[in-house]
Amino acid sequence: MPKAFARGGYTNERLTYCDADSRGERGTHVTGWNELNGFLMALEIPGIYVQTDGDQFFVFDHVEAVIEKRGEYGMILKITNPTILHATVSVLAESTKQALNPLGYTAFINWPKVTIKANDTLQIHIGSNGCIIK
Repeated sequence: MPKAFARGGYTNERLTYCDADSRGERGTHVTGWNELNGFLMALEIPGIYVQTDGDQFFVFDHVEAVIEKRGEYGMILKITNPTILHATVSVLAESTKQALNPLGYTAFINWPKVTIKANDTLQIHIGSNGCIIK
């Protein structure tokens, strides 16, 4: 199995099962764009995505989430953090109508974040407009 990560957290863009590039080595080349790409993916993909009036619901983070209740004014989302560390998770909630419009390049900056303590469960109310109601 090729090594994807090198010491210091660097990644290699050339993951191969052979040593064609470096005899006796499996991809020890270090490039910076891989790390940057990973950082941007971590920022630009929400921890939780849900459509307030549709069927789309995805959890991308290390938490578990279920829709507890859905109604005319929004929904209740139950988020459980089964890990030993506190988690701060971004939530992108939008209606099916809002989902028709492409997001801007920096939309992730405005996504609300919720913090769930380790081994804890939190319920949040998401309005029909996609805003988290505190």
